[in-house]
Amino acid sequence: MSTSPYSQQSIPPKAEGVREFTRLARIIAILRGIIALIAGLSLIIRSKQLDLFVFLVVTGAMDFFIHFNTAEILSLVDKGEYEKAKEKILPWTFFSIVFGGVIVGFFFLLAYTKFDEIAGQRCEKN
Repeated sequence: MSTSPYSQQSIPPKAEGVREFTRLARIIAILRGIIALIAGLSLIIRSKQLDLFVFLVVTGAMDFFIHFNTAEILSLVDKGEYEKAKEKILPWTFFSIVFGGVIVGFFFLLAYTKFDEIAGQRCEKN
């Protein structure tokens, strides 16, 4: 188990699963964003297809948006504020499925389901 940079408590294994799925989603989002922007730029330079260029640039920008705005979820998990993190990850799950790709949204959905396991684990301890 790893320790949180915000406190001396250790992160439960289920929370580590949330962190890993969220990290994977963020990495895929940033990679998709970079690829979409490069593809869009090369497309406009080579073939002047404006409609596909706009689609790729918007998709790439959304992926960057997803990546940078979900960093807060990781910090909330590190602080042990699982309920707040769970509330914040659900909208990003739907936003990712619509704008950031199904794979990114799928990893956010997996992270979201881990929050229920964390809640169950906390209930068992009490």
